[in-house]
Amino acid sequence: MRTREIERRWRVFELLLGQECPALACHLDRVQLSPDIIITDWWFTLFAKAFPRAISARVLDCLLLEGEPLLMRCAVGPTLPSPPLP
Repeated sequence: MRTREIERRWRVFELLLGQECPALACHLDRVQLSPDIIITDWWFTLFAKAFPRAISARVLDCLLLEGEPLLMRCAVGPTLPSPPLP
């Protein structure tokens, strides 16, 4: 994959993060951290280091079925705030 394509994917993630979790996007901007430091490791390991084994296996299954768009959804999901506990 070319550098330009990777940078485009980082930018898409940055935009999605700003839409779905603006507080985190604002915080990363405030401390001058680019979201690519989060997602690069996740994408290169297909989330195997970030998620438990069963979830990582499910991500791989879904990736094979759905293709690359799944990676964006998996990357945005963990950044969302948790719902309140009952």
